[in-house]
Amino acid sequence: MWEALRPRAQVKDWARSVWFSGAIPRQAFIMWLANLNRLPTKMRLASWGLNIQTVCCFCNSHDETRDHLFLECSYSTALWLRFFARLDPNRTAFLSWEELLSWIRFSTASAPSTIRKLATQSMIYNIWRQRNSATGISVMPLVREDIGGNSLLLCNFGLDCCNLLI
Repeated sequence: MWEALRPRAQVKDWARSVWFSGAIPRQAFIMWLANLNRLPTKMRLASWGLNIQTVCCFCNSHDETRDHLFLECSYSTALWLRFFARLDPNRTAFLSWEELLSWIRFSTASAPSTIRKLATQSMIYNIWRQRNSATGISVMPLVREDIGGNSLLLCNFGLDCCNLLI
């Protein structure tokens, strides 16, 4: 009965980049919302009539949109560059969301598509968590200083496999 009632739509080309075997559900969900551009960024909240400051909480210089928050912000760009140092050393920052999705689908011997998907979802999820932390919700930071004053990048890729000295 359900199959007869539910609307059928063609599967989106990005669906396998979000929903795949081995995906961590909470990270896949945030990636799904980000891909649909449905996360409640400050610009989206303001467009709904909320009287809030729309400036990015990381750089304090641009409006907080999905693309700015995850791809263009100096904070996020620094994280992506450290991420690429481990996974794709010749890679530079993404110029668009479509470029990010294209990179996820590409597979190499050193960085198979599944690893790229998991790592990217974790990065998007943790940037979103850090953004929420900066706006009042307490979570563990992505970057912190150790006793010697060195910055450590703490990216939980579902496997706690990335503790890098910056």
